[in-house]
Amino acid sequence: MPKTAIVRIGTTTRSGHAGQRLHDTRGQIPDYVDPKLCHLNTTPIPVPRSPDLAKKCEHRRLVRYKRGELRRRPGPIRSDGIVAVRGIVAFSSDAQSEIQSLPVTEQDRRYVQTAEAIAERLTTTVAGLVVHRDESAPHAHFTLHGVGLDGQPVSRRMNRQALREIQDIAIEPYADLGFERGRSKRARIADGESPSAWVHRSVSELHRDLPAELESARNERDRAIARAEEAEAMADAEVAQALQRVEQAEAQAETEIEHHRQQTTMARRRLDQALATADEAEQQVNELRQRLREYESRAKEAEQRLAKLQSEHIELEPPRRIERVTGREKRHLLGECIETKQALVYPARKVQAAFKEAEKLRQAAEARALAAEEKVREEKRTRSKLLAGWSTVMPTSQEPSHADLASGSFRQLHGLISVEGEQTIGAPPQEATPHQIATALYLAGCDADWERLAFNVSDDVAAEIIRKATEDGRLDHIEFHTPGRRHRQMRMVSHKMEQHGGARTMKRPEDEVSDMTPEDHAPIYPHKDRGLNM
Repeated sequence: MPKTAIVRIGTTTRSGHAGQRLHDTRGQIPDYVDPKLCHLNTTPIPVPRSPDLAKKCEHRRLVRYKRGELRRRPGPIRSDGIVAVRGIVAFSSDAQSEIQSLPVTEQDRRYVQTAEAIAERLTTTVAGLVVHRDESAPHAHFTLHGVGLDGQPVSRRMNRQALREIQDIAIEPYADLGFERGRSKRARIADGESPSAWVHRSVSELHRDLPAELESARNERDRAIARAEEAEAMADAEVAQALQRVEQAEAQAETEIEHHRQQTTMARRRLDQALATADEAEQQVNELRQRLREYESRAKEAEQRLAKLQSEHIELEPPRRIERVTGREKRHLLGECIETKQALVYPARKVQAAFKEAEKLRQAAEARALAAEEKVREEKRTRSKLLAGWSTVMPTSQEPSHADLASGSFRQLHGLISVEGEQTIGAPPQEATPHQIATALYLAGCDADWERLAFNVSDDVAAEIIRKATEDGRLDHIEFHTPGRRHRQMRMVSHKMEQHGGARTMKRPEDEVSDMTPEDHAPIYPHKDRGLNM
């Protein structure tokens, strides 16, 4: 491809020149320019401001008026009036490297020579010239005065012939470098070249379209990068979500484990406290029983002493001899004769004092015995409250053994925290439904291969146990502890009879009032503090 120099020119108004000057002098740096290369730009001829260009053009028009070529005195140039001709000198891609190899001063000289030759052809002068080396291709922007030396607008001389001659003039300063004039569009079309090779845009079009095209290309690149980053972000998000789900599952599992561990620890602590308190209560009961035996022994001794005092003489001091009248007899000669007999007597005051002392001892012994019995009953009630809310199952109908539970071990029993002894399985109070408690105790008793299962549970749990035993056909193998044992057993039998069609009529619990004790009539757990009968 031949090395060519290309020139494009066009007119501009006062406002248009202001924008062009801002671009040429880099008062505003476009997006496609590298700011780090702006220092390579040179200004061989400073570019004047729009008011200065307007004054120069107005002066030339005024000179023409004074020469008599104009009938009216010209006025100021309007803001939309033409004050300059702007142009650009550029090179083909093969010629750019050779231009860049020249010294900067030599490049500037040739640019100025080209601009002055074009100005001379259009009968005007060069107003300013700036060389840009901070873009992809080296080029120069030049500005000509919009009014010629003869006072006429330069635009009148910018016809097709003048524009062809300007292309010939522009190549002369570079002829020694082997540059050629570019071929005309008409000739290139005639040779059948592609429109992309001969369609050229003006300087204004290039400056207008190139930033948009560059911005569009950059946007497309940014969109491609954004799509790639979005895909990568989505992949990272999915991985992060998966990791988060795993972490949440692990955290939830750890939370549940910690919760069960805390529940087990708290239940163990409560059990230890209950067992310790129960042991202490048992020790106190034993002490009270010992004291009661002592009190009973003392009371018995007091009663024996009292009986001895009542059956024997009180030998507090030796009795006194007194003459006791035994009879009277009247005689004629002697008159009335009194018969006496000596007797041993004790003072009444001493006897009464002895009896009073014995009565005091007896009353004190009885009071101590009653107090001891009341304290024993209170200790029993305290021990029952210590195990309030426990549910138990045993192989017999005996009362649950506290000592057996105390020696038992904690474990998870079908999802329930429980204590398993040798002959007793108990569940302390915890957050569980009656169905869960009934299921755990019933299955635990079945797993232990006990022939009969004796439960000590609440009414709600008992109802669930009865339902499960009915489903398994083991209703005859279960029973319940007092209170309310007979009432609950009869309810079980009635349930079984209803299941088998009612072969014979069963009396309801309320129909057997005469056969039941007051304890049997009481509700199974009449108050909130429900517990075992120890």
